[in-house]
Amino acid sequence: MRNDQQTLRWLLSISPQQSDMPQLKRFLRQSYESYAEGDHGVVIEIPDTYLPGTTPKANIGFYHNPITDDVNSGIVTTPVNQQKEIFEDVAKLVPARDLETFVLNTARTLRTELREDAERHTLEGDVSTILEQDPNFRRETVREIPQEIHPGYVGTEAELWQKPVSRIDYLDGAQGFVQIWIPITDEEVSLVSVTRGDFDRETALEEVRTAFSDKMQ
Repeated sequence: MRNDQQTLRWLLSISPQQSDMPQLKRFLRQSYESYAEGDHGVVIEIPDTYLPGTTPKANIGFYHNPITDDVNSGIVTTPVNQQKEIFEDVAKLVPARDLETFVLNTARTLRTELREDAERHTLEGDVSTILEQDPNFRRETVREIPQEIHPGYVGTEAELWQKPVSRIDYLDGAQGFVQIWIPITDEEVSLVSVTRGDFDRETALEEVRTAFSDKMQ
């Protein structure tokens, strides 16, 4: 096991960015029962079942510092004076050869989910003609793309087009909007999003993306 300074330096190298924190929280919430989160951080708690008592555990945390805007990560134990024993014990409990590999695998899984989620929002090709021919789609404004849509386009200015879900025959809903974002700097890529409404957002997103892809073929 590396010393504390080496471990923290290594963990920093695989930490997510600030824009990844909502997805990180969702991923950990779905994957681990012993999980806690606050406004600026998340923690996985792994009890040490080999040591006596109910409190020994390893805490793997990711923390967003609102002052520096950095995301830091690290591992601490409870109690601190049994760190060596807890690290060795918890390494036997996680689905990896050691605790560092477990944290690395968690980060890799998160990255895979982020990439797949971003791809679900992405359309390749010129959708402008389709939007202009649809009287229910309206060009609303030019604004920055929100961070929850695609991490690669956070802060990018784009044309925002909207259409009420109630005007889309293949979606079952009366409220909410389908949104198409066309980056100003790259008109060959568009991003799809849906606002909250009385429908399943993941299903709606996939159906809208499929419908546009079929029209552009």
